[in-house]
Amino acid sequence: MNSYPITLNMKNRPVVVFGGGKVAYRKVVSLMNAKANVTIVAPTLIDSFIPFVETKKIKWIKDNFRPEYMKDAQLIIAATNDPVVNEQIFEAKKETQWINIVDNPALYDFHLPVTVYRGKLSISIATSGASPLLARKIKNEIAEKYDESYTAYVDLLFEARILIKD
Repeated sequence: MNSYPITLNMKNRPVVVFGGGKVAYRKVVSLMNAKANVTIVAPTLIDSFIPFVETKKIKWIKDNFRPEYMKDAQLIIAATNDPVVNEQIFEAKKETQWINIVDNPALYDFHLPVTVYRGKLSISIATSGASPLLARKIKNEIAEKYDESYTAYVDLLFEARILIKD
């Protein structure tokens, strides 16, 4: 295994997502929750994106892939439904940029685990792209075991930690 699990602070970090379908939508929602500065590049978008565009929570470039759209991005996600375009996106990235090609694990720098969030508690599951279905199944099992009550519990532990440190 050559991966290194990490949690990134994405607040205000520039991210570009290529593609306007369901897979891109799931990635964008997660990035928005992380407060990333998201630009989506796609000639069309599924309807779920429209409220985000209208409220300017994301920037939409209504176009096909062009390398200049990714020049300032720190993180890039290629979620088009065209493997040739996804490979072009990969080829155009700078060495300092991190990229995820959703349909080709051989080409990506990182993969995105599925995650259960309970306030400050996050539990992530990854199969290194081997079986997203299995990862989702395990996520659902964990979500059931660690229900919403853990949000308050972890907050209490955090407050206790501060008191103990003081």
